Amino acid sequence: MLSFSYARELGAEKYRVLPINEVFDFSFGLQSESDAAQTILTYYAVAYKRPTGHITRKRYRLSQRKLKPNQRVDYEKSLFPLPSLKPYDDGKACLGWHRFELEVNGDVLGGFDFEVTAP
Repeated sequence: MLSFSYARELGAEKYRVLPINEVFDFSFGLQSESDAAQTILTYYAVAYKRPTGHITRKRYRLSQRKLKPNQRVDYEKSLFPLPSLKPYDDGKACLGWHRFELEVNGDVLGGFDFEVTAP
């Protein structure tokens, strides 16, 4: 069993609006509550609306580690640009609504919505 804390650390308040040219930082910690060693696989996912109107969700692997009993691990990551802001074949980046989520062993543990705006 894992406990998870993310709200302020992920920046749910900080990133309600994110200008396209700013770095997206996030950090979080996981605490094992198990008395046995366990392996965890962590991902982050970014969902966004494409210019065509379709919603795309992409997952990116953060790490795979083995936790000792009651061990705590902290993660810190900086993204620039966000994966959705890389120009596509049509040359358009995806501005507007985005959703950021964290996954551990296939379970979504939390996330928040934000908007990406032009500078």
